[in-house]
Amino acid sequence: MDLTTPLIAFLFVCLIFPKIVRNRPQFYMSFAILVLILLLNIVGKMFNEHLSFVYFLSVIVETLRLIVFILLVLCAGGLELHELTGEVFRSFEVMRRGETEKTVIIPLHGQKPKVREEAEESVRQNIDTPSPAPPDSGSAIPLDEPHDV
Repeated sequence: MDLTTPLIAFLFVCLIFPKIVRNRPQFYMSFAILVLILLLNIVGKMFNEHLSFVYFLSVIVETLRLIVFILLVLCAGGLELHELTGEVFRSFEVMRRGETEKTVIIPLHGQKPKVREEAEESVRQNIDTPSPAPPDSGSAIPLDEPHDV
């Protein structure tokens, strides 16, 4: 079984369930390239005696199948090509060096984040500090005064 059959099957699944497709231009591009692949297969069967031409067509068809596969992944994932390449290179970097960022857990839609239990409000107490003695008063610190026994 070649790769064209599952690609066409996924195309039909996308037609039945259109919510799967998140990027329509990529979906239509993959459809057009699949039609081109089928036409090139017909041309290859017409010129079956010219082996070099048939080999050339098979190389083009396999390249187009790879492009269609990537386009269908992109259209179902809602990604652009530069976003996909960025994600792939980031995953290689993570495999090579390890994860350096903390994982941020975002609650699902409709869920509220857990509220941290806060400590009860403590009562605020003000401590009155004695006012300093005037500089010319000449009084000593109360601890320095001699005690009469």
